[in-house]
Amino acid sequence: MRIFLALVLIIISALLFAPTGVPLGVFSDAKVAKVPRDLLTAARFEGLEDYAVTLAIADHVEPRGPGMPQPESFLTLLRGRLLSGREKMAVFALENAYVGGEVYGWESAASFCFAKPPEELTLSDAATLLIQMRSPSIASDNREGDLLARRNAFLDRMAENGYVTADVAEAAITQPLVHCGN
Repeated sequence: MRIFLALVLIIISALLFAPTGVPLGVFSDAKVAKVPRDLLTAARFEGLEDYAVTLAIADHVEPRGPGMPQPESFLTLLRGRLLSGREKMAVFALENAYVGGEVYGWESAASFCFAKPPEELTLSDAATLLIQMRSPSIASDNREGDLLARRNAFLDRMAENGYVTADVAEAAITQPLVHCGN
């Protein structure tokens, strides 16, 4: 039992004190309460923790070049989950992600792309926004029909996985597509 506890203590110490270049509390300042419920639900479904790690590393670690390993990734992911939690990591990604053009973060996207206050983003807007955050160049180059199909598939998968009811997903699917390319 003592060996197990010593091993756990060593692992936790390594997680907390091993240098990565990414600050320990990088995700701690994320403001979960500000994010609209529909956007947070879609972000949880999308699992933005890995994306949050990518953004944090891009901000704090010197790039090594294409194809080079980023050993900080795993440690930053573990630290984020232990110290901040998945929800704060997802919100960090929403706050810092590139959406397209000169637009970064969900609040800027709400006013610039969707022409509405951030608190009024709908589930349809949230799905479209997450698609654009994950692949902004593909989303802006897509024909509107392709982006509409991707948004609808995203909403269907949310319903299939129990993040929203089928009725809520269907209502969001019937809304017109709005995105930064419009």
